[in-house]
Parts: sequence; structure tokens; C-alpha cells
Amino acid sequence: SNRFGCDSIFCKKIIVAPAKTSQRDTAVCFGQRILVKNKIYAASGSYKDTFQTVQFCDSILTTNLTIRAKDSSQIVQNICRSVAFPRDTTLCQTFSNRFGCDSIFCKKIIVAPAKTSQRDTAVCFGQRILVKNKIYAVSGSYKDTFQTVQFCDSILTTNLTIRAKDSSQIVQNVCRSVAFPRDTVLCQIFSNRFGCDSIFCKKIIVAPAKTSQRDTAVCFGQRILVKNKIYAASGSYKDTFQTVQFCDSILTTNLTVIDTSIFLQEFVFCDGDTIRIGDKFYTRTGQFKEVFSSIAGCDSTVLTKIKSGGRIYCDSLNCRMFVPNIFSPNFDGINDEFEVFTSVTKIYEMQIFDRWGNQIFIAQSDGILAPRWNGNALNGSRLDAGVYIYVLKGVCANGKPFVTSGDVTLVR
Repeated sequence: SNRFGCDSIFCKKIIVAPAKTSQRDTAVCFGQRILVKNKIYAASGSYKDTFQTVQFCDSILTTNLTIRAKDSSQIVQNICRSVAFPRDTTLCQTFSNRFGCDSIFCKKIIVAPAKTSQRDTAVCFGQRILVKNKIYAVSGSYKDTFQTVQFCDSILTTNLTIRAKDSSQIVQNVCRSVAFPRDTVLCQIFSNRFGCDSIFCKKIIVAPAKTSQRDTAVCFGQRILVKNKIYAASGSYKDTFQTVQFCDSILTTNLTVIDTSIFLQEFVFCDGDTIRIGDKFYTRTGQFKEVFSSIAGCDSTVLTKIKSGGRIYCDSLNCRMFVPNIFSPNFDGINDEFEVFTSVTKIYEMQIFDRWGNQIFIAQSDGILAPRWNGNALNGSRLDAGVYIYVLKGVCANGKPFVTSGDVTLVR
């Protein structure tokens, strides 16, 4: 209404701007794709995508996409079977065509199968046959390759049978004698129906001489009588008797003549040692005499000399140890760590140095469990293979401290 109360009309004319359109024709090779407004297209077709102009109106892009197919061609070639071509195969090579796309050229190789033939043959045991410079002497199936006039393989299979020797055998038992000191086989050869050797054998089994053994001991100066023979010295004696079957029976007499002479023995003595002789114990140096009686009633005199071992000798016994000169930390469970083997010493410290004198490892213990080295530095880094110097500190079994050194080889 205006100021007079009459109608007053106000109009707004809306002018709609048409959506902008554009078109793009593009082509790509097979296997490629394009990206339009976060969309991927990989097949031939026409695709519409809507964008927004600066006036916030729609702008439609039509993409006409062409996917160019791969060019391909193929030829066929017939060849013989070989190591290079044991079966049919196809060889392909890729080039670029006029559009810059893949063009595939293939050659199909058709392998002609090898010709085969078979021959069955049989020979006598010990004979052999020759096929293409090869000799066969054992039953079996053998394949040999020849070349045809077309230079292809021709395979001959030879089925060879080796006819075994006919054989028969009888057994005869005899006593051991000069003619038959041991088991033997006597054979004679004939020809069988195939013209092969036929063997007839007689197996002679020689009954072993019966044996028995007697162990006896006498004092020096005594003797024993066996089958009208007298033995007075230590040794093993064989005497042959005859059984009721007229075969040999051998008696072995093991004679020990107990010597009543004097025996001399020496011992090295260290402080704290105890030496036992018979039922007596000695804890000092000197010369001692003991008389013993054997089970045969023969006397034997033992003279024992006990002398002092000296400080150097005794100290070495209290410091015995084995130090390896090589180890291999390769986690195979064998010599993976460098350690000292000892049952009498206590090792409290192990130091490892490189060839330039730099300390690369140190380990200490309470002496119960000896320190070990696994081939790594103190920071855990893996050390190279080579020769390293060790220094060991500890206490010997007699309480004396020691320091020893040497070299050890680390193998990776």
C-alpha cells in the first residue's frame, strides 16, 4: 500500500545464467588412466564432471576418453626338442607404436617331440652290451639319444636283462686239518639252457677246534706240567688234544710267574699331600720298605722313595688351568664364549685388549663363576674377527694370587 492506501507493486526480474560447458578429447594407452576432479577414468567413454565458477555457478566439463588397445602380432616356428626348448613356449618382445603405446610381437615356438624306439635284450651274467659308446652290464632300462637326419632327437630305450648264474650247493662238515684249515667252497662250472654259466658248489664247513682256557700262577722257581710239557716262564701256551670225534681240542694255559724281586717306586710330595702304600699313609719325605704277599703266597718287596716337589712344582699344581686360544661366537652352541677351564684356581677378573693396547672388555666375578667374553665390546657392539690379548687375575688353590696373559683368536 502507498501513502494513499492504494496498491503499489514492486517486481524483481530473475535472469538465470546458463551453465558453462566445455569439452576435452583425450586418448591414453591401455593400462593407463586419467584423473578429473578426484575421479579416475580407465575405460573408453564420455564422462561429465561439474565444477564451480567464481560466481558460484556450475561449469560442466565433458571428457571424451579413448583407450588405445595394444598392438600385437605373432609368428610360429617349429624346432627340435633341446635343453633350451624342452617344451612349447612363446617368446614376446614389447615395442612402442606410433601412439607411444605398447606393441607386442610374439614368436610361438612349437617343439617337435623326440622320436622313441625300444629294444629288449638279454645276456649272461658277466657279459655286457655296447650302445652308442656306452657299456651296460646291469639289468635295467637305459635311454640313449641319437640324432635324426632332421637333426632332432631320437631316443632308444634298451631294456637289458642280465641272466643270473644257475647255482646249486651242498654242505659237508669236516674237522680242521692241513687240507682244510678253514671253511672253503669248491665249485665246478657247466652251461645251462641259455648257454650261460651254471655253477655247482660244495661248501666245506670246518668245525672249529674246541678251545678251553686255564689261568694259573706260580711263584718264581716253580713250574707246571701240561701234556708232558713243562712250563716255567710267564706266557700263554697252547696244547692240542683229540676229541672222541677225532677233532682237535686246544687248551690255552695262561701262566703267570710271580716275581719275588724288589720293586722301586718314587713319588713327588707337596705340603699337605698324603701318599698311601698298601694300608699305610705317609705325610713326609723319605725311603720306606713294605713286604706284600700275593694270592699265590709269593712275597714281593716294594721300596718307596718320597721326595719333595719344590715350591715351583707344587705351585704349578695349585694353579692348573686350560686357556683356549680360539673361539667362534656364531651361536652354534660350540665355543661361543671365551672362558677358562680350571678346577683349582679362582679367577676374579678378565680383561681383553685389542692389538693397539686399547681395553675393549672387562669382567669381574666372585671367583665361583669365572668371567666369560662373548666377542662383544662393553657397549654391546660386535667386534671384528682377529687376535686379541687377555689378562687374567685370580688366586691359586694354595692361596697365592696370580696374573697371567696371552692371546686368543676370535673367528666369525
